Amino acid sequence: MVQQATFSCLCYSDPILLAGSFSQQVHMKPPSPTSTGPAGGLELRLHRNAPGFTRSERALANYMLSNIERLPFDTAASIADTVGVSKMTVSRFLRKNGYQGLAEVRQELRRKFTIGDLQVSSRVERFLQGGGQNEKLSEALTLEIEALVKVYETVSTPEWERVVEAISRVPEILVTGFQMMDGIASIFEIRLQLFRRGVRRIDTRNGTLAEIHDAPPGSMLILFEMRRYSALSRKIAQLARELGHFVVIVSDPHCDWSHEVSDVSLMVSTESRLLWDSQAAFLSLMNLLLDAVAQRLKDSIGTRAAVLDQMVNRFGLLSGG
Repeated sequence: MVQQATFSCLCYSDPILLAGSFSQQVHMKPPSPTSTGPAGGLELRLHRNAPGFTRSERALANYMLSNIERLPFDTAASIADTVGVSKMTVSRFLRKNGYQGLAEVRQELRRKFTIGDLQVSSRVERFLQGGGQNEKLSEALTLEIEALVKVYETVSTPEWERVVEAISRVPEILVTGFQMMDGIASIFEIRLQLFRRGVRRIDTRNGTLAEIHDAPPGSMLILFEMRRYSALSRKIAQLARELGHFVVIVSDPHCDWSHEVSDVSLMVSTESRLLWDSQAAFLSLMNLLLDAVAQRLKDSIGTRAAVLDQMVNRFGLLSGG
């Protein structure tokens, strides 16, 4: 599984390589006609129609099969840019496979992504009724590895480059996450402050969310979110966009409104067989994003690190060792 995903990542930018690899993927694991998986309909159509695909169409099919969870949040333009074809080619390809457009594909996939009951009591019940511990741990490990591979694939996408570039140049960055995502948002904010100034948290302590209003035009909002979703998140993202800020939402694939209120939506898989959804992919993406920003700002982070070290030493905030 890891090798296959990594290979797909390396090939997305080269439709010629993709054209050669797609036929192998089709024969490796064709879906069952009775498939009830989250993308059975689309997968069946792509595999069934594969013999008649052109080189560009094989590239598109390979991308879609490798990014099933991402498709509900893609646009025709983002798919075209990633695969290296035109938007018209994407539209023709979808019609060739029986869809009126990408909106119909998104609707199909969202219906088939089953979230289930998110109440804590229901999760506990499912946990207690689950299989043996060894079986659960094995499945959880497999899901977590797959999620991490997908995070590393994200680094090669145009959306990733847009986010890194924005973090490196915008006048101010607002970071937020509520409930279970509060900790990840806090870690990201603190570490990003080591690289550049103008990084602030949005919280509800002042009762006004004034940070969004006070940020200079053209600032950036980075919002971490996962199920169950905070009632504030969507409203904050909408307001930030109305004020002209660049909005990035990092969420799980079930957050079907993220693409509507953001400039970039980065998705991570949180599926797990354990009691709680896994946050490992969020942490991995955060680390990769911080590293990419550090590379972009490497000419200035040395000076900033020295200044911050002086502050730490002056106030004795950290012990030696």
